[in-house]
Amino acid sequence: MPVNSLKKQLPQPESRGRLQQKYIAGVVYDLIAQLGIENVTMRQVADAAKVSLGTITYHFRSKEALIAAALFAVSPLTVLVSQLAVAEGLSLLPATLAMLALARIYTNKDEPIATALLFWVAVGIGILINSLLVPILVLATLIALYVFDRDLRWLKRLRPIVGIPIVLALGSPWLMVRAHQDGVAFSGLSWREFLA
Repeated sequence: MPVNSLKKQLPQPESRGRLQQKYIAGVVYDLIAQLGIENVTMRQVADAAKVSLGTITYHFRSKEALIAAALFAVSPLTVLVSQLAVAEGLSLLPATLAMLALARIYTNKDEPIATALLFWVAVGIGILINSLLVPILVLATLIALYVFDRDLRWLKRLRPIVGIPIVLALGSPWLMVRAHQDGVAFSGLSWREFLA
């Protein structure tokens, strides 16, 4: 077998730019923990990461993108799911959409209702694809944001009175399938089977 075809089969190392993005996301996460999400600036990130402000804006066009990357990069659940089967991998799309919408709602007081609707639709579709993965990811993120900021007033911008019925409508086929399969929803299921 020629050497060139062997190189194509071997996993390629991550590019320098990708490694830099991961490093910067980790720095942002640490700054959020220290200063609170509202107080982190792009300049502080550049100084803490020991890179230029231009490098930060090259990789992340806005503060919101930077914060979303930091929150998403440290999610072990996302990393785990990206390595699993097709249904789990497919659930990354609604998980990503939900997390991006959540980041925009969290960082922008005047975010339109369409973003909140996108969040709830993504959670509902996530439930339909893979039961509780997306809600667990969202809940873990909400807990982390509360630990950092100790403020839940921004949750009103999610418009839960409108959103929760959307999630229930989109996710209800999953519950019906479980009930049909078992006779009674969740009867005799272990936690592992329940989350499958």
